[in-house]
Amino acid sequence: MHKHTFSDILNPPNTFYINFLYFYYTHIIMILTTIFNFYIIFYGKNKYINFFILYISEVNFIKGELYKWIVLKLKKEVLS
Repeated sequence: MHKHTFSDILNPPNTFYINFLYFYYTHIIMILTTIFNFYIIFYGKNKYINFFILYISEVNFIKGELYKWIVLKLKKEVLS
């Protein structure tokens, strides 16, 4: 039985791990950051700073998604 380690996320033993782990981890992070962002917007002191923080975090998430997609494409091309 294969033990799950953090390195599996970076170098998964097979494609099921790639698809499942990336999907699972990014969506948990996205949900947590969304909750945190709304908390900041509604309970923070300065509304403009709050929306700026929200914008930055959303842009970073989209960049992370793009990076992940490129890495998966490269992995598939290398494997095939």
